[in-house]
Amino acid sequence: MKQPVPLSTQEKYSGNTQKLFRAGLESLELDSREIQPSTLGEIRVATQGDRTLSVLCQFVALGWPTDKSHVPTVLLYFYPCRDAMAVYHGVLYKSHMVVIPMQLQSTMVRKLHQGHQGDESMVRRAREVMYCPGMQAAILQESANTALCVLAKVHHY
Repeated sequence: MKQPVPLSTQEKYSGNTQKLFRAGLESLELDSREIQPSTLGEIRVATQGDRTLSVLCQFVALGWPTDKSHVPTVLLYFYPCRDAMAVYHGVLYKSHMVVIPMQLQSTMVRKLHQGHQGDESMVRRAREVMYCPGMQAAILQESANTALCVLAKVHHY
């Protein structure tokens, strides 16, 4: 009769780590003033409708395979940060940052840009509350395409 394969140290503690991480998430006020409740609702709906993020939510909730080769190709980008991912009230988080679905990324960049805070401030603000691949480039592009920002840069330098 075959004996079960012993769990690695990482596998032994991953369940406890995940429980502690979830407890930490619940103690944070993730549905905070940083993102409006209506916007979180939009993000929740868009996350459910996003093919990649909906699968990612399942992996986060049910656990990742121990062998990276069993991870779907579309999720390999998220594999290195898998331990920092959580789903809370249907919204996906990477650490404390809301993961923005592709469908809403340009909308979120425009909302962020409405304050016309300047490139560095917008990037810093975005990194405090949201996560999406290519976020910095999208913010800088939005700024470069806005006449008011271009004028401000010309007069500032």
